[in-house]
Amino acid sequence: MSYSLFPQTWQLMYKEDFLSNDRLKCNQIIQKGDSTIIVRLRTDNLIIIYEHSKKEWSYITKSEFWKCLRNDSLYNVYKKSDIWDLFIDSKGNYWFTIPDTLHKTTPLFKVTPDTAYIISQIYVKALDDYADIDPFPNKTIRNIKEDKNGDLWLFLLSGIQMKDSAYSSEYMILCKFANNRFESVFISNTYYRFISKCNFVFDNQNRVWFVYGDSCFVIKNDIVEKSFSTRDAEYGYGYFSDLAVDSKDNFYATSNYLFLYKYDGYSLTVDRRILDIENNITNIGPTYWMRIDSLDNIWITGYNSCNLYKIDTAGVLTTYEVPKFDTTEVEWCYKSLMEI
Repeated sequence: MSYSLFPQTWQLMYKEDFLSNDRLKCNQIIQKGDSTIIVRLRTDNLIIIYEHSKKEWSYITKSEFWKCLRNDSLYNVYKKSDIWDLFIDSKGNYWFTIPDTLHKTTPLFKVTPDTAYIISQIYVKALDDYADIDPFPNKTIRNIKEDKNGDLWLFLLSGIQMKDSAYSSEYMILCKFANNRFESVFISNTYYRFISKCNFVFDNQNRVWFVYGDSCFVIKNDIVEKSFSTRDAEYGYGYFSDLAVDSKDNFYATSNYLFLYKYDGYSLTVDRRILDIENNITNIGPTYWMRIDSLDNIWITGYNSCNLYKIDTAGVLTTYEVPKFDTTEVEWCYKSLMEI
């Protein structure tokens, strides 16, 4: 397959300019207004913030961040902990969790301007009862997002003992915050080793497009409206990974094989062009990312290459070569995260 590399202007931000004695250790990137927020792991400067208009960096240490709990005893428990899945909702509240290994349950934190809440249970409708958020291997809480009505949604994996069972089993659960609690909307005990990077997105009708493994479920008014699988596309297979919905409610998803799936409301199709360029792709697929911009252009990072791919609304594929930093010591192109 032939393709062209297009020139592009890049602003390279050398780590040495803002972290002279440490690695970036980036766990999450958040675009909020004029600022880029980077959440870090295993370091005292927990959060670093870049204000684009001022071209200035600022820092929030772990000790400064955990003072949000406003409780000395809780502060002493969590003051050395990293944070995961930081989400800032439309009211300015902070939602986040911590690594699973520290406690018997995995708490979800909600921090408002006035107080802090620790959520350690969800309400499971099938039980008509609460269940602890039990630590799950690798990562329990996966995603926290807000829909167009301002409702909070949570996707997690947790052990639950159902009424007809004598044992606890692992379930994947999609929850919605209602009645001052997270209530299960969709629950299944199907387990996949592959971990999707996104899990759910919202469209303009405020429907939830939720994926797990090779299946996608479209949820409207808390009820599954339709579902489909990667196998429903011609020559389709693999697991859904990164997700996006454009302004016309077309649904896009990469797979662990770097297929790009598109569902237009009627049919599911597969675009293999990027896979053909990245011809040595493996089935691991955790190191590439997809995002959509305000003009409905799809952006995907390469897997084996230093390429950045753009697919416009006409389906035209453009390939940009990402430049390497002068300080790069190896040929491999490291791609940690991408946000728009």
